[in-house]
Amino acid sequence: DAEQVYQYAERLRQKVAEGNTHMNLIVTISIGVSTKQSTLLNAEMLIQLADKRLFIAKKLGRNRTVGD
Repeated sequence: DAEQVYQYAERLRQKVAEGNTHMNLIVTISIGVSTKQSTLLNAEMLIQLADKRLFIAKKLGRNRTVGD
């Protein structure tokens, strides 16, 4: 389910941002999420869509999750 995958990715992003106490480092991640859709014909297309969403997340200011 696309919503479950998105929620998992968002929790992961939040945990990474919360866990930055070692050596006063600030670490964040951006995540592009994609799930199988009938319009995606193969795994490469699925990865390309996730990659596109990753770049959107970075463009929006980083430390974000972008999905379906």
